[in-house]
Amino acid sequence: MKEIRNVSIMVIGETGTGKSQFGNAYLMKNAFDASSSPESCSPKTISCNNIINDTCFHYIDNPGFFSSDNLDSPHTLEMVEFLKKWKIGINAFFIMLNIQCPRFSQSTKQMIRFFNEFFNDPNFWTQTGIIFTHCYEGYFDRKTGENHYRSAILNFIQTFPGCEKLNLPLPCFFVDSYEWETNLSVQQECQRIRNFASQFLPIPTQKMKLCSPGFKIIEKKI
Repeated sequence: MKEIRNVSIMVIGETGTGKSQFGNAYLMKNAFDASSSPESCSPKTISCNNIINDTCFHYIDNPGFFSSDNLDSPHTLEMVEFLKKWKIGINAFFIMLNIQCPRFSQSTKQMIRFFNEFFNDPNFWTQTGIIFTHCYEGYFDRKTGENHYRSAILNFIQTFPGCEKLNLPLPCFFVDSYEWETNLSVQQECQRIRNFASQFLPIPTQKMKLCSPGFKIIEKKI
C-alpha cells in the first residue's frame, strides 16, 4: 500500500475574508461552517483534512484577528497552543485578502508581524503565498492583486530583520469559494495551491517563539 503523505497549510486573514469557506474548497468537502456574516465563524483554531490523490491535505482554520467579538488575545493564545501541539508541521502559509476591498490594513500588518515573530525564521516567507477571495468573474482585477498588493506585502516583509534581501516568489491565487463544487476555475486554483504547498518540507511549530498576544501596532494620528 502506498504511504499517504501529509501536507498542511495555514491561512491568516481578517474576519469576513472567507477563510472557512475557502477551507471547504481547498479540501473539496464541506468541512467547516461558513457564512457571509461579519461575525467570526471559527471561535477557535481547528483543523480538518481530506485525502486527495494519495495525499492527506490538512487545513488549519482560525478566528480572524481583530474579530468582531473582541477576543483577540484569548484567540491568539488558543491558536498558539494549538500550533505547539501540531505534530506534522506546516508546509505553506497564506495571507488572505478580500479582493473586493483588499486594503493592506494595520490589522493585516499586525498578523504578518505576529507570525514573523512566531516562526522567527526568514526562510519561512519563501513558503508563503497570497490568496484573494470573492473573485467574482468579471468583477475583480487580477493585475491589481498581483502587482499592487503583492508588492505592498513583499515590501512590508522586507522591513523585518533578516528579510531585507529575500527574493520571495509570493505567488497569488484567486478564488470564489462559494461555488467551489461547480466552478472549474476555483477547483483549478485550489489545485495550484495544493501543488504549491506540496513542494515544501513542513516547518515544525512545536518550538516556535511566542510573542506577546497583546502586541499591537499603533497608528499615528495626524
